[in-house]
Amino acid sequence: MATCKILFFLLALYIWSGKCDVFYKRVGDEVSMKCGVGLNSNIDWEFNGELILGINGKTGTRRKGYSHITSKANAHGDSLRVPRLETRDTGVYSCKQSKKQYTVHVVSVFAKPGPVLVRSSDAELHCDITGNTNTEVQWLRPNGEGCKEKNQVIRLKSVTPKEAGQWTCQVRDDIILSVTLTVVDLQTRPVNVSEGDDIELPCSLPQNVSQRVEGGEWKADHLPTFSFPTLKNTKDKGLHWNGEDLSKVNFTTGQLSTNFAVTLKNVQSSDEGTFVCTVEFEGGASLSVKTTLRVVAKPSDAPALLKLKELKRCMDDAGASLSDASSSVSTEDISTYPPDEPSPSQDPGFFSYRLVSRTRWCLPVGLKLHLSKKENRMATCKILFFLLLALCIWCGKCDVLYEQVGGEVSMKCGVGPNSNIDWEFNGELILGINGKTGTRRKGYSHITSKANAHGDSLRVPRLETRDTGVYSCKQTRKQYTVHVVSVFAKPGPVLVQSSSNAELHCDITGNTNTEVQWLRPNGERYKEKNQVIRLTSVTSKEAGQWTCLVNDKLKLTITLTVVGLQTRPVNVSEGDDIELPCSLPQSVSQRVEGGEWKADHLSKVSFPTLKNTNDKGLYWNGEDLSKVNFTTGQLSTNFAVTLKNVQSSDKGTFVCTVRFEGGASLSVETTLKIVAKPSGGQEPTKGKGKTSAAIKTLTKEVYGLQLWVWIAVGASSVVLIGLIIVAVLFIKRNKQKKQRVRKLRYMRQSLTAKDYCKCKL
Repeated sequence: MATCKILFFLLALYIWSGKCDVFYKRVGDEVSMKCGVGLNSNIDWEFNGELILGINGKTGTRRKGYSHITSKANAHGDSLRVPRLETRDTGVYSCKQSKKQYTVHVVSVFAKPGPVLVRSSDAELHCDITGNTNTEVQWLRPNGEGCKEKNQVIRLKSVTPKEAGQWTCQVRDDIILSVTLTVVDLQTRPVNVSEGDDIELPCSLPQNVSQRVEGGEWKADHLPTFSFPTLKNTKDKGLHWNGEDLSKVNFTTGQLSTNFAVTLKNVQSSDEGTFVCTVEFEGGASLSVKTTLRVVAKPSDAPALLKLKELKRCMDDAGASLSDASSSVSTEDISTYPPDEPSPSQDPGFFSYRLVSRTRWCLPVGLKLHLSKKENRMATCKILFFLLLALCIWCGKCDVLYEQVGGEVSMKCGVGPNSNIDWEFNGELILGINGKTGTRRKGYSHITSKANAHGDSLRVPRLETRDTGVYSCKQTRKQYTVHVVSVFAKPGPVLVQSSSNAELHCDITGNTNTEVQWLRPNGERYKEKNQVIRLTSVTSKEAGQWTCLVNDKLKLTITLTVVGLQTRPVNVSEGDDIELPCSLPQSVSQRVEGGEWKADHLSKVSFPTLKNTNDKGLYWNGEDLSKVNFTTGQLSTNFAVTLKNVQSSDKGTFVCTVRFEGGASLSVETTLKIVAKPSGGQEPTKGKGKTSAAIKTLTKEVYGLQLWVWIAVGASSVVLIGLIIVAVLFIKRNKQKKQRVRKLRYMRQSLTAKDYCKCKL
């Protein structure tokens, strides 16, 4: 019984400490907590000691506090519900009446510099448990393999397409978050041109990337006398081509994004050869791609003959909608064909066509249109409409699928059982199946390694942006146009308050003109329906979950977190040291470029300055500062410094300023107050920000609990084991005594009976 009482006491002590109630929640989730008081009782909910909401149990009147939680918290009965959690909502929630406490950790996952990376660049994946940076997590690669490192931050060097896909962070069994990495490369293609014509040299990225483009150039070793423009990125002009008086090259004079093509004018046979496009990115990464220019003979005046497959390609290159065709085509755009033009019957494998320069549409010659300017425009439009509709159906363009990055798509060929099937991606074989024998042959497309075929269906999982394109079944000519959609923020999802601008991208790869509907965190519709929307000087109002609606079925979300510098007033006794607090609640997407501490009333005191270099990273720069101590190692989010031997003249306001990439900066003020030393000659208590090393050690969390709890449990276990041993020995001793008494009693009765018999004789 004594043992049970001790165990019960230890359990009560553990519950009283409030450490049993620790919640891990995702950004955007909600948390619900109970006070545990009776009906009609007063309730005061607090967050980190600051009032959220107070309720009078008898009258039902409520009073609101000044915590940022107040605006969104809901109280019902003795429960408090906090929706749309942000990282700054991490902390201790307590009910004053029952002293019940809940520790809430808000978890977010993001990539730095962002989820869309250029090949060969470095990246960091963050599974950020705000307020608990030492907790281990399990990372899973896109192929499902677990990472050896269990840190909240893992670093990837020189990323390749192997690192592309969905990375998963598992905090606990019920807390699983994911971030999808996309790795892109420069794209180009060989080009042919007739002598004397102009030609565009293609060079582009498939989508916007997270890294900032810092420069670039075109180069042709066989043309040393040619001058090409150079890429520059400045604050006033953004990313643009820099070049003047380039007689041989034309280029876009406006702001650039992902297209770095230039136009070569009046091409001659001597210009034929290899041209190299190079783009340099922030962090030292760079990409280069080569394109080959061929000079071909000019075509004859007679119309060219193309095969049926090239007619389809001509329609794809047209780039005009049906409505554009019906509204812009006139009879002047359609010319009659010469009498000596080859007939389609001469070669059944060919269709004759004429490319009309004004409309860029391909018209079959077989129609033999003889239209004059006076004939009805409506007849022309009807013919064009039905012609284009028939070609659209024939080419399979009606099956357009939108899927998000990391999702999967399934397509059917529509052939009978035991039929041969050949699946292709952009005309390149993915997989071929012999219907009779079941044997399979694999193609060289990158889709081949992950595509699965079952029956007449093809399934492509773990979609990436490079998987956008046309999937076709050769036997039925059935085609599916797949657009892979990704959503991300630039420069990232964690932004600096009131000073930074951001872009939200709902990127539909291969279809940049499609409109989408954005929803704000409060559910309101955003006016612009562009795939990219720009937010200026973001505040806490923009923080939360943004939703991109591509169609009724596809919804993608991204959560923005807006943070500011944090500090608090500090008190110190004269002659002591004090830490001046200044920190960010978590890592932000913008790169910290510099910063400083300043005190106008201490003009003679020198403070260190923040610097960020490639070799040392972010660090304090300062020497021989007799009044100030600072961390000499690499910094992350804590920019505190220590003021030594504080005097009464040091009291006043200190300003901490941190500057970020892009021109954004944050400043925060903290007030230093000098207080009298306590009486009795005892060691004075230093400022609120100053905690002894022993207390810091005891409050350090180990496997989710503070160290002092583990020590208490260990000591209690030792005492409990000792009590159990004593109890067992005591019980054994009592048992032996009872056995001895019973034995003596039995022996005494036997002797008495024997003596009685002797006396009787």
